[in-house]
Amino acid sequence: LPVNGSVSMTFTSTSTQGSAAITTYAWASNGSPICSNSSTCTAPFGTPSNTITLIVTDSNSNTSTATGQVNITH
Repeated sequence: LPVNGSVSMTFTSTSTQGSAAITTYAWASNGSPICSNSSTCTAPFGTPSNTITLIVTDSNSNTSTATGQVNITH
């Protein structure tokens, strides 16, 4: 990736509902929201280290959290 450039990446949730329907998907990069309520997320990344978090909530208000790391080399 060129210096000061960015690259778009797409993430897809593999969450499956249990006894209650999934109602929200909350995607964040380094703690900042990056996508609206969708099971997929496409966002640009330009910083070297990015912590990606997905919080899924069901209709009973139960949550599940997944975290991953995206590292970019300039």
